[in-house]
Amino acid sequence: MKYTFTLFTTLLFMPLIALHAAEPKPRESKRIDLGEGVTLEVVYLPPGEFMMGSSPEEKKWATGIEGGAQPGTNRESFEGEAARLTRVKHGCWMGRTEVSVGQFKRFTLESKYVTDAEKSDGKTQCFDPEWDGYHLAGTVVHPWKPMPGKSWRDPNWGFPNRDVFPVVCVSYNDMNAFCRWLTERERKAGSLPEGLEYRLQLL
Repeated sequence: MKYTFTLFTTLLFMPLIALHAAEPKPRESKRIDLGEGVTLEVVYLPPGEFMMGSSPEEKKWATGIEGGAQPGTNRESFEGEAARLTRVKHGCWMGRTEVSVGQFKRFTLESKYVTDAEKSDGKTQCFDPEWDGYHLAGTVVHPWKPMPGKSWRDPNWGFPNRDVFPVVCVSYNDMNAFCRWLTERERKAGSLPEGLEYRLQLL
């Protein structure tokens, strides 16, 4: 799932071990019932090979002003090495889209989970509506700043947050809690074979 704690693409994947089930067809999809009419669609990705990592052009952007991972900063290390051939041994189910506000809402309502940003000392990175550019000739000013009182419920868009939007302003802890909830829910429903789980995938 591309990710920062503020804006990230959340995808879920479930490794499929051939011993547990017949191999699905490539791109076969299914909907997971989250309750109250909310579903989450996953698509089967078969074993195979792909190029993982950033091209020189992509890394140049990521380590530039807009990407925010300038050389020498902690975020630069997240960029990893150059693109390389990666082999995936087992197929997996991956979310067709980002986890939505509506899907995350179902999780918090059913589990009573409180996100890191919603805790008494919590804050999250949000877009600064007063941002007026990077100011490359002087001190670089980024469009994000930590804001207390904001969370996935109100990420400071300046317009209403809708259930169909991708959920943002959630931490790594929050995302993993969502995956644990989904795994437990599917196991109780008898829809998830023993030994398999939903996990966070950062791309």
